[in-house]
Amino acid sequence: MRLKRRFFKPLRPLLCAVLPLMAARIACAEPAPDALPTGFASSGNVSAATSGSALTVTQNEARVIIDWQSFDIGRDARVDFVQPDSRSIAVNRVKNSSGDPSQIYGQLNANGTVVILDRNGIIFGAGAKVDTSGIVAASGTLANPAAFLSNGNLVLSDIAANPAAHISSGGEITVRGAGLAAFVAPQVHNSGIIRARLGTVMLASGEAATLDMHGDGLWSIAVTGSLAGDITRLHNSGVIDADGGTVYLSARTAQSAVGNIVNNTGVISAQRFEQKDGKIILGSPAQSLERHNAVMAGTDSDLQGVLDSAAADGSSTLYLSGGAYNGSYTVSRTLKLASDNPERTPHLISGDENPALRIAADNVEIEGLKITGGLYAEAVHGFKLSLSALAQGAAGVSGAMTLVRTAGAYIAGNYFTHYGEGAAVRLQQTADTVFDANYFLGSADAAISSAAGSRLGVLASNIFAGIFGANVISSGAAAAIDDSRTTARPAPVSLPKAEAEIIIADANSTDAAALAALSPAAGGEENSCTGESEICP
Repeated sequence: MRLKRRFFKPLRPLLCAVLPLMAARIACAEPAPDALPTGFASSGNVSAATSGSALTVTQNEARVIIDWQSFDIGRDARVDFVQPDSRSIAVNRVKNSSGDPSQIYGQLNANGTVVILDRNGIIFGAGAKVDTSGIVAASGTLANPAAFLSNGNLVLSDIAANPAAHISSGGEITVRGAGLAAFVAPQVHNSGIIRARLGTVMLASGEAATLDMHGDGLWSIAVTGSLAGDITRLHNSGVIDADGGTVYLSARTAQSAVGNIVNNTGVISAQRFEQKDGKIILGSPAQSLERHNAVMAGTDSDLQGVLDSAAADGSSTLYLSGGAYNGSYTVSRTLKLASDNPERTPHLISGDENPALRIAADNVEIEGLKITGGLYAEAVHGFKLSLSALAQGAAGVSGAMTLVRTAGAYIAGNYFTHYGEGAAVRLQQTADTVFDANYFLGSADAAISSAAGSRLGVLASNIFAGIFGANVISSGAAAAIDDSRTTARPAPVSLPKAEAEIIIADANSTDAAALAALSPAAGGEENSCTGESEICP
């Protein structure tokens, strides 16, 4: 029996929502090659004129709201927005009752910002070309039409009203003049190219969003509301290029959600451009809204493929939001890897024998991270580690940090914990390594082990507390150690067996649970401190 086409029509919205997220390259049926948006209606000073397969929307006010029955653009079609200037905004509300997402396969051009709102989702198909000063595509509705037209924020609501709605981009999107490219929906997938030099790119998942354009023309963004479900909310498998700008991959998820909510298998670049550093931030936007830089708070994320995309000249910083990053990551470009918020520390975790973080480039700087599962650096120069907390992870990992054939490393203000055989820090043929104001806690053979061929300086500001072997610093016969610690250094503290577990605390913490283990009430000996380190307990 042969089924008629109408049998499949009710399934089309579901298939169009699911298929772009599948590995198989199956696409929904494209609109007709000359398809154009239909059902134009607006109460503002704006008009629309069609000529063949081209539609021109002429906007005569800084902000307008336009309603459409559909917003499809066929492969051979073109839509041009002619706006007063680059700061003009046209909000396009799509009210398609069929349940089909808007499909853009042709050209969309504007000299200002174009906002497309479709509760069914929006697909930028392969071959689509978008060239604007700003593009916002979302599955929600405009929550404040009157306030927006009066120069207020752009507030979007009901983003997750249709849980299957998604924004999918497989085309080429370019925003100019430090503009904004923002895709907000329950699920967002970019497999194409997004360019926003000196601008902002945001892939976000949540229930509501607030976008504010400031007097200098730059945007700030906040996404709120947590979504349940153990699925990948955001996925970039394409190219995001925002040199000199900022890239956000941001998802808020329910507490019960697990897995890689944010996933990047493509290329994200935010290199230095025109004397302006770039930023790449993965995580979730918090409730608050900070000018030019959405504050992030964490969820499980996948960093693989991102660390290689920073600038090769050492000027870029990759900011991580607070939360868990499970896996083994490699930094193979010169960059600074840091927390974007001192109140919420990113936590890199490896559950096997592979190190959580591997350094494979010169002049890499790590600041303000928690690392469980080991940090490993080999044959690099100028490595810096500061204000971080490190611990060994799986049983097969024998150290919290290992440096092999490194030179010029500076290790300052960190918190090291290690329990078991070996040492918290292992040095092999490392030259000119300096330890300054670090705190070592644990039960191990040594705090630092230095193999033959190493040269290191251990300043008086370091603190060693715990159960270590005969020597806090063990060394090979040919190792050169400049141990300038005071002769009145505190005696090792015996920890009760109940405390012999991995504890991670901020490097500059004064009241962390790990430090509480050193108090007489915890069963240990009282520890004297010279006060020369800001991390004295």
